[in-house]
Amino acid sequence: MSEKPITQRIKDRLAAYTAMLRDIDNQLERLDRMEMTMASPPGPDLTGMPRGSGTPSDRTGMMVERKMELEEQIDRLKAEEKQERNAIEGLILQLSDPDERAVIRLRYFDRADWESTCGVLFGDRRDYVDRVDAYQNRTYKIHGRALLNLAAVLDELEPLPAQQAQDQRARADRRHDAGAARHHGRQAPHPQAGAGSERSASLPLNSSTSDRAAARRRSSTSSTS
Repeated sequence: MSEKPITQRIKDRLAAYTAMLRDIDNQLERLDRMEMTMASPPGPDLTGMPRGSGTPSDRTGMMVERKMELEEQIDRLKAEEKQERNAIEGLILQLSDPDERAVIRLRYFDRADWESTCGVLFGDRRDYVDRVDAYQNRTYKIHGRALLNLAAVLDELEPLPAQQAQDQRARADRRHDAGAARHHGRQAPHPQAGAGSERSASLPLNSSTSDRAAARRRSSTSSTS
């Protein structure tokens, strides 16, 4: 199975953020609709069918309760969105190219389309109208570079657990290699160096025995003569 592209993680995060914005939009639309329903008086029943058993005050109380719950949900979503936006903004600030920062903010914070994004970046150029396709391609390339650089920033600032373990192993290997290099720099004497002197030292010289043997040889020689 092929590996995921290196930008997949930052793409997923940006997509999740825009989905969060969409969820807030939908919940706000629900709230507006609920408030309009509560403000409108109930219309006449033209069907002739009996109404429910609850009183208008019961129905109003239930709708008020649902409205309050929805408002609480929206407040939680807004708090989560603000926290994530600040985190992504922290990543964007690490980009050195202002055009890369702009294209990410426009596309994902403002949810601008490609045409609007291109217009913000290059709309002030004199030949913009004549070369709009070329500027559009430049916008795409800037966006691609921004994703690559953001992916590198994300991996550095928020590494995955597996990446953290890999980095720790790499650092441990480098420390081990450095220690081994220092150890080999202080080489011990060669095992055979000085072996002859050690062997000679290990064979003690018995001088008294040698002297007696020499005296016996001299005595035997003199008696023979």
